[in-house]
This record gives sequence, structure tokens and C-alpha cells, in this order.
Amino acid sequence: MRGALVLGIVASAVSACLAPVHEPGGADGPGGAADGGARSSDGGICFGAPASYPVGSRPWSIATGDFNGDGRPDLAVANGGAGTVGVLLNQGGGHFASQVGYPAGNGPAAVAVGDFNGDGRPDLAVANGGDDSVSVLLGRGDGSFASPVSFPVGTAPGALAAADLDGDGRLDLAVVNRQDGNVGVLLGRGDGTFAAQRVYPAGTLADAIAVGDFDGDGRPDLAVANMGSEMAQNLAGVNVLLNRGGGAFAPAVAYAAGDGPTGVTAGDFTGTGKLDLAVTDNFMTLPGAVSVLLHGNPGTFGTAASYPAGVPEDGSAPTGVAVGDFNGDGRLDIVVANRTEASQGGDTVGVFLNQGAGTFAPQVVYPAASGWAVAIAVADFDGDGRPDLAVVDSYDSTVNVLLGCN
Repeated sequence: MRGALVLGIVASAVSACLAPVHEPGGADGPGGAADGGARSSDGGICFGAPASYPVGSRPWSIATGDFNGDGRPDLAVANGGAGTVGVLLNQGGGHFASQVGYPAGNGPAAVAVGDFNGDGRPDLAVANGGDDSVSVLLGRGDGSFASPVSFPVGTAPGALAAADLDGDGRLDLAVVNRQDGNVGVLLGRGDGTFAAQRVYPAGTLADAIAVGDFDGDGRPDLAVANMGSEMAQNLAGVNVLLNRGGGAFAPAVAYAAGDGPTGVTAGDFTGTGKLDLAVTDNFMTLPGAVSVLLHGNPGTFGTAASYPAGVPEDGSAPTGVAVGDFNGDGRLDIVVANRTEASQGGDTVGVFLNQGAGTFAPQVVYPAASGWAVAIAVADFDGDGRPDLAVVDSYDSTVNVLLGCN
């Protein structure tokens, strides 16, 4: 295990850009509220006011894909309280139709998109934490989906990812079985069905997963964040499982990444063509942090650099995490969903601009949700070439879309 280095501290879409809630220099600094600031002072980013779209009760996860073949990214949301996956089709201009809910299982906790039967149409895979299954809904290509087919996995699956893990050209699934502390790998047969899971230990209370080729061998590897692992001193922080080929994985290698990591994503933060990791931490201390682990030798990562996230004034801490180039400088930035501990309202997104060489400026924070911002996705929803955000508000059961603006 490696140590951590702390670096410091319902509306329709509108065209006006929002000033950041918090940013370097304070509210009266350049780009702050007293400035009328539509932009941050450290990179020229801005977002429109959140447009809120109702979904099913207690949504927990979000994914994007072009479900009806019109070239625009649509949304799929795992509605944990409703037992459905909600699909919101993009109507153009960053506007979305009302969700259509499809039965998925008991307690959907996560959703992933991929073409699981090789017909060129995106399908959905949903991890159901209430009945220990993964449901696959095959896409019809017109934005609708067939009835779910379920496959058993481990106890309380809470996250999943789709990738060709065995190199046969067919998409497979990696499912985080939270209570079992492992990852279940289900190899795809190419017809929308999957073989029984193979399990690999991945740490205590495994909570999130990212896929990428971390050692440069052309095979996708796994990174798993573990919310309870620091307390248990068992495969702590974020655990990396390297692909041995054929869909098999080496034992997990643990890296420290805060008191209780809850989210993880991969991206090339240094511009070297090698993948790094960003991990959110919100379990033991508020307001929490984002830990950035830069690549080392093939398949290894360096000591985590910690960047404060969340907003201390409202008791929020980061949950979901994603990447995108928000200021158009060719470098990947990080964005997190900052969730309040109670239904206090005022949840935000925090954007960390890449300063080069894998270092990041302090977060700039924008209003995003009324409460319980738990997941985030990045895509160009309005087709203007700028990355936009979709944030899951689990308390209000909505998805809130923030369009990037000039």
C-alpha cells in the first residue's frame, strides 16, 4: 500500500451562463459573483443553469449512448427505487424527452451501455443490488429496449463496466459485488447472453469500477474503488487488477486513495498516452477530496495527490467522477458530483482544470442539484463541440443537465 500526498486545500434549459459558486479568489474575485462572472477566473469555463428532468425514484447511476441512431447522445438512468432503467432521448439542442422506464430488476444500482449482441445497436446492462443480478436489455435501435434477461452475480452488485476483456471481439461485463468484496467477470457470448461470473477479490466494500489498459499490453485492466477498505486495512483505497489474457485477472494491487473511496475513473492526465486514475473520497472526512494517481512503470501508479473537493459550508463531499476537456486546451480535466450528507439542497459539481503534467487547479464549483448529487456523465448533448454535464439527483429523482457555454 502506498501513502498519499496532500496538495492543499425543474426548469428548462436557459442560455445564460452561471457564475461559479466557489472558486479561487472568492466570490468577489475575477469571474466571481460581484463581477457578474459567467466564467471561472482560471480557465474560461462556464455552464448554463441546470435543466431538470424527472426520472424514476432514487436514481443512482447514469450512462450515455445513441439509442435511436440520430447521432445525438441519449441518457440511461438506473432508478433504484423504481426497479427500472429510465431512457431519455435527446431532442436536439441539449433538450431531452420525458423518460421511458423499462423494468430492470430489484434495486438497480448501476447501468452500462454496449453492443452485447453484435447488431450495431447499443444495449443496456443494469446491476441490481436487490436481487443480486445483472439484467441485459437489448436495444431495438429506435430508442426502445426489449424485456430484461437476468444473469446471477454476487451479493449487492453496485457498479459495472462493459469491455472486451478476453479479446474475442465480444463485449464482456465486470461487476462490482459490493458485499462480497470482489469483481465478477461475465464473458459475453456475442448474442446478448453471458457465461457465469468468475470472481476476483477486489477489496472491502468495493464501490466503483473503471476500465483501461494500464500496462500497455492491449488488454483492458480494472481499477476498483473501495469505500470501507481503509478502515479494514484490506486491499485499501483503489485496487488494480491487471488482465492476464483470456478474461482472467491477476491479484489486486492496492493503492491508498483517501479514507473511503467511492468513485474512480481513468484518463490520460499527463498527455503521455498512458492512463492515470482519479478517485473520489467522501467516507471518513468532509468535505472530502479527489485523489489523482499518475502512472508509473507499466501497470503501476505513483503516490496519490489529494485535491480538496466538496463544499465545507454545506457539508458536501464528492461522489461520482468523470473527465472531459472543459476549457478546450487539449488536456483532460476532472469533474465531480458533490453530494450533501442530508437533504440540505445546494448540491454542486466541482471542476478541476488540468494545469499540465497531471496537476490540477483548485475546484471551481457550479450549482447542479437540490440534493444527493450521486453520479455524473459527460457528453456533448447539444452538438456545439463543448462537453456538457448530466448529474443524477437521487433525492429529487431527477437528472439535471448543464450545458457548456461560451
